[in-house]
Amino acid sequence: MWLSLRAAFAIVVAVAMANSMTVDGLSSPSSSSPIPPPPPISVPVWSFATASTEPCNTITSMNIMTFCTPVSVSSPKLWALSFYHGTLTKDSFLGNDDEDNDDDVPSTGILQLLTYDHRHLVPILGKKSGRDIDKSVACGEEGFPWWKIPNPTPPTTLSSVDETEGFDTGDGRIKGFEVLPGCALYLQVECRRSSKSLIDAGDHVVAICKVTRTGVWQPELGKIQWLDEFNGGDIDTAMSLPLAAIDESRALYSGRLRQEGIL
Repeated sequence: MWLSLRAAFAIVVAVAMANSMTVDGLSSPSSSSPIPPPPPISVPVWSFATASTEPCNTITSMNIMTFCTPVSVSSPKLWALSFYHGTLTKDSFLGNDDEDNDDDVPSTGILQLLTYDHRHLVPILGKKSGRDIDKSVACGEEGFPWWKIPNPTPPTTLSSVDETEGFDTGDGRIKGFEVLPGCALYLQVECRRSSKSLIDAGDHVVAICKVTRTGVWQPELGKIQWLDEFNGGDIDTAMSLPLAAIDESRALYSGRLRQEGIL
């Protein structure tokens, strides 16, 4: 009888402990057991390039970005991009939290989908700061010198793509920067630095960006071929056209970087 009572008491204690668990199966806040992190998943590896707003080694700030994804289907095409706080790229594209930022002026940048050939650039672009080293020189030493891109806005009667270099910032200023050659895909995006477009994500800030152009690398021309250039400069028509699926064998994935000990 005494053993039966002890067994019953043990069952009651076990049930009480089970009830203290949260709905999703994780321990309650009072538990001292650490919550295990989710398993790593393999995602496309992008590099993000934008004009540097600080006097440093280059006119371009470029980093590695794996936390990015499309978040809409119909126009406007919206992507969520996650920037690490305190980085040169984040401060150049979204502004510094300690400074007054002009929310009315859109920031422009280019997402570059890396290929397997770019894998050795990941430690340069993702593990070092453009405030400390000249990333353009380091990438050039690996066989990928940065390329100055022409003005991505369609040519007008007053200017041509070959005549004007840089990005129109929206206030009459032209800011140029460089890109990596040979990427699998290029997405030009813009974002206004308003609270409506930014989401606090702890050590990152997520920016909801509008995709304004899509392009591919033309090695014989040494430049990005923007799709709207095939449609007489009609960006709206170009953005509405369906794109063929990217050849996944060309794109670089984070799982491959882990296999090779790069990530």
